[in-house]
Amino acid sequence: MSTICAKSRLSVTDLYGETLFLAKRNDTPAADRARDFLERFHPQVQIEDIVSDGLQTFNDLASSSKLALSGIFWENVHPLLTTIPVDWDFTIPYGLIYAKNPSQKVLDFIDILDNLIKEEKKTPESL
Repeated sequence: MSTICAKSRLSVTDLYGETLFLAKRNDTPAADRARDFLERFHPQVQIEDIVSDGLQTFNDLASSSKLALSGIFWENVHPLLTTIPVDWDFTIPYGLIYAKNPSQKVLDFIDILDNLIKEEKKTPESL
């Protein structure tokens, strides 16, 4: 694992012999695609299910020699963890988290984003 930490980008083969925490099957489609790919083409990567996705998972990860599949949005979640991109064609969709009873400002912001997304879907990608 020490050679992994020194790299700025990883290839899938860098993960060989490592244990990779992944969300349990059927928790997220993005993690399922990565799991299917690794199980089929790279069985040298050991996969372990994440039991909980709370902050304790990050504490456990920081005190182990295991890796976790993560989106860039988690890169500053724990002071003892770092995020290194992997060269593969998997993406993780983003979303918004907000209060169940949001303020009017939050509702206005969500409305603006919704309109932008609708407009982008109408626009051809190349002219």
